[in-house]
Amino acid sequence: MSDGPRIGAVIAGWFVRPAGARVVERPAPPAAPLEEPVVLTGGDGPALGLGAAVALSLARDAVAVVACWRVPAAGRRRGGLASGRARRLAASLRARGVEATAAGRLVIVALPAEAREAVMLLQRVESACGSAICVPVLGGARDVEWDAVLAQRGVAVLHGADHAVLELAAGRLAGHGVDALVLEAAPGPLARALAVGGWTPPGARALRAAVTRTGAGAGARAGAGAA
Repeated sequence: MSDGPRIGAVIAGWFVRPAGARVVERPAPPAAPLEEPVVLTGGDGPALGLGAAVALSLARDAVAVVACWRVPAAGRRRGGLASGRARRLAASLRARGVEATAAGRLVIVALPAEAREAVMLLQRVESACGSAICVPVLGGARDVEWDAVLAQRGVAVLHGADHAVLELAAGRLAGHGVDALVLEAAPGPLARALAVGGWTPPGARALRAAVTRTGAGAGARAGAGAA
């Protein structure tokens, strides 16, 4: 017998796994934690719709929670047709003394106006949410009590009418280790209405990508197309 077949069999053995051989698979790298930003707005206006759009974009097909501070529209919501999990989560929060309503995949929480009480209640809401995305939405100038929340989350989404003020706020947040995404324009009326109703708004993928990039340490600016 010539050496040709023998050499061929050896080479084939390099590529063919013998029967009964154990395969050791390399574990997949852990996914990067998803950043849940604090949404800072210049007033009631689109605050609820913007916060809902951010939360639902990050949650994809799961339930999302917006915890609203000084956003009057949140307290006026009466809920609507909601998914089973959103409905159960809202009921669980109400049983804990939290003002919460559900619509679609969204749970809307109205936090008390006093900042210290709001932050304490937010902590209870976060504990009750489990794995659900929870996005605080601040509808006015924040008090110092919110600084710890911002520092813990490390990411903020900014929107308002005065872009110079937004840029100044983004710079100040960066000085405290908080990355900021400045939205040049809020989602349009249709997108906001869908989001407040608990439906994923148009542009969700782009908004999620922008928030994720910002959370990775690169402050950003996004136009209306990202929201």
